[in-house]
Amino acid sequence: MFKAFGPHRGTARALLNRTTDELLVLSVLLCRRGSRIVLHLGSQNHDLDAKPGGTGLLEHPDESLSKPDIIHKDVPLDDGGL
Repeated sequence: MFKAFGPHRGTARALLNRTTDELLVLSVLLCRRGSRIVLHLGSQNHDLDAKPGGTGLLEHPDESLSKPDIIHKDVPLDDGGL
């Protein structure tokens, strides 16, 4: 279990790195009212070479998500969410 507050400029966070079909994860986020998350759809298909970050999660540079088949989706959670 971890808590991450605010952005780390120039980086994105990840739970796992270089996953395989045998290594899967279920992530549950509890977000307070007014939160915003950014999903990187399709990023699971790439080796992003994430490194341990200071939040208990892995971090990788934003540039590693600049691939044509990775779609960035901004999700505002005005009422919070699970």
